[in-house]
Amino acid sequence: MEYEEIPHNPSPEKLSLGETTPLEEKITGLLGLVLYGEDYDLAMEKSLEFSNSPDNLLKGCAFICFGHLARLYGKLDLEKVIPIFKANQHTEDPVLKGKMEDAISDITFFLKVEDLFL
Repeated sequence: MEYEEIPHNPSPEKLSLGETTPLEEKITGLLGLVLYGEDYDLAMEKSLEFSNSPDNLLKGCAFICFGHLARLYGKLDLEKVIPIFKANQHTEDPVLKGKMEDAISDITFFLKVEDLFL
């Protein structure tokens, strides 16, 4: 795996779940928005949207972004996020499960909350 710089200003089409946007562009678009954007509400909205994707790579990216949002903004809409984690807690996809565990660790650490995801 090679490190790849995430673009700072993703174009709006990269933030769409439409079929015409390649998977990699969707992932880098969401990461760019979350890591470098200044609009928490938009970043949260798009992360929630991607977390409902049927594609586990997009879903995993959204989970990681929830952790980044907790770290960068010190807040997260837990009323919306917790049900998404709970709905996916029995996934058999080891990569998605790992991303969920990483995100939960970040969220509980940066928001100083415990036992929310049990």
